[in-house]
Amino acid sequence: MRKRPILVTGAAGFVGSLMLPRVREAFADREVISLIRRRRVSPDDISLDLVDEGAAKAVLARYRPNLIVHLAAHASVGTAGRNPSAVWRDNRDASFSLARAIAATVPDATVLISGTTEVYGEAFLGGTVDETTPPRPRGPYATSKLASELVFEALLPPSARLIACRPVNHTGPGQVEDFVIPSFAGQIARAEAGLAPPSIAVGNLEARRDFLHVGDVIGAYIALLQAADRLPMRALFNIGSGRSIPIRAILDFYLSAARRPIHEHVDRDRLRPNDIPEVAVDSSRIEAAIGWRPAHTLEETLAAVLDDKRECARRAASG
Repeated sequence: MRKRPILVTGAAGFVGSLMLPRVREAFADREVISLIRRRRVSPDDISLDLVDEGAAKAVLARYRPNLIVHLAAHASVGTAGRNPSAVWRDNRDASFSLARAIAATVPDATVLISGTTEVYGEAFLGGTVDETTPPRPRGPYATSKLASELVFEALLPPSARLIACRPVNHTGPGQVEDFVIPSFAGQIARAEAGLAPPSIAVGNLEARRDFLHVGDVIGAYIALLQAADRLPMRALFNIGSGRSIPIRAILDFYLSAARRPIHEHVDRDRLRPNDIPEVAVDSSRIEAAIGWRPAHTLEETLAAVLDDKRECARRAASG
């Protein structure tokens, strides 16, 4: 009997575009359906606005996937504050429509949703959090991502398996500069190439955060999908390295790696009011469940992002 397909939303995004080949490799005997919102990247993509519940139902009824990976979301905390209505639409409303469509068409599916440890918010003020820590989100991004989780919990039937993932910040080659690591790396690379002055704009350097290579997060998602039958029908996992470092350490790494002297200056637009001082996450549950641990060091991750931004700067400088 032919195995049912796997469906991935947000397939054109940073994580989705890197995850698709990994999914196809891990599940070589399955068809993989890629959903994107805007322009198709490949002929196999299906362009769909997930807020359109009727269109979502039609796609699910046609392909009847029994593994669904929901990556589509508005992903930047910084830009979320400038356009909160778009964040709520992309995170909560799209999840509402997709969850209803799954319940109506493939109620036996396993659904993995990509959330964020940002949902813990003010709970970080009390120290390290784990999956039993009640979320206390701040701002439209974190609040809408928690709402997305709650929508799936409420609307998926008991016959559907839900795997909710809360990864820490993750980065890698190809990530846009809305995020701190590619922002620092991109500014360094352009300054080295003579495309910008030898200065790097920074925000709060004292905040401590946990960072992962995007490949490690994708590896966790795939391992969870492969182990889905052994997981509870409602499973929640933090995904982090357990290493919380100050943003200053990332800046120092890049300044020491720069090929010319570069100075820093504070950009007040990069400062967040009431920034959480430290994000510390316990990820022992996922390690116990599937043996997952990150394979990349932070130093390897930072170097890979810088190499990618240097190549971008080289191409820009050569015209």
